[in-house]
Amino acid sequence: MLPGPTSVPESVMRSMLDSGIYHRSDEFHEIFDEIQVNLRGLLKTKRSVYVLTSSGTGGIEAIVTNILKPTDKALVVVNGYFSEGLADLIEAFGIHAIRLDLKWNAGIVLDLVEQALKREKQIRAVAVAYVETSTGSRADLEELADLCARFDAFLVVDGESAIAGEDLCFDDWNVGACVGGTQKCLCSPPGLSLVAISEEGWDAITSKGHSGFYFDLQRYSECSERHETPFTPALPLFFALRESLRLIGKEGLEARIKRHRECAHLLRDGLAGMNLKPYVPLDYCSNVCTAVDISGTRTSASQIVKKVLSCGVSIAAGLGPLKEQVIRIGTMGTVTTEDVSFTLAALRKVIEE
Repeated sequence: MLPGPTSVPESVMRSMLDSGIYHRSDEFHEIFDEIQVNLRGLLKTKRSVYVLTSSGTGGIEAIVTNILKPTDKALVVVNGYFSEGLADLIEAFGIHAIRLDLKWNAGIVLDLVEQALKREKQIRAVAVAYVETSTGSRADLEELADLCARFDAFLVVDGESAIAGEDLCFDDWNVGACVGGTQKCLCSPPGLSLVAISEEGWDAITSKGHSGFYFDLQRYSECSERHETPFTPALPLFFALRESLRLIGKEGLEARIKRHRECAHLLRDGLAGMNLKPYVPLDYCSNVCTAVDISGTRTSASQIVKKVLSCGVSIAAGLGPLKEQVIRIGTMGTVTTEDVSFTLAALRKVIEE
């Protein structure tokens, strides 16, 4: 029940055993093409989705370095630990990151984003975490994309925890760029990032010219025409991703998202029965992770995590300033309502001790 990495199904683990192939072979080309088709369906896009051998952070770095220039200004919506890191990454490349610091327990209030866009002139991009897993908060991404379009700002989305667990329509919502990871709702091992770029974003990439080396997305685009990656990929992880996408296809994307939503609602209903509540208001709660305010329990997050683990359930403590103030419970990946019920029983036992 961690907010990632999630449990990896046995068939996904087994698929990696047969990965000793040449990455320029016809066999790899077939795997590459199958992954590409299924990722487009997952993100609901007609655009290419580039698979990089890196964590999701590497995917964000690829977007930032390929699209933005040091002279650009980016508004970064900071509402938790990971969105703080998003701002740090952008600043690391000399880009002017304007931090919109919001209360971590209030979710993303779009009116405040609009005020910042009105106040700050010539904002080139807006960067946001779709699901901020330090707080369990979910952005209203469709509305945020509409807002960015009104101000001619390019929307960069850290969707690592959200893809396959939350609704995401990359093309219809006019998202500028989005990064996903394999170790969350896709139920694959960590180590691959998934990068989608809109037509507007790609125009910016080509006008800027080649950027960097390993994360040069123009290299990935050129090689994708040959059904390959520019550098040696993590072959076992490509085999795993192919199998994970096949499993998602069997379940159905909408059914998978619905299961995540039902598990999250069941978890929060059970928490309410213990007089525990999410750290953010219900209207902002995500399908995939719930941060639970434990201030009324007279114990620490680390102690709860340790005791719940002794009952056979893995959850996580908070991050940054919330380290001992919240516990974080994932409802992502292979999670079922039975898993949630077992978790609630373990948590109740620990809380009532």
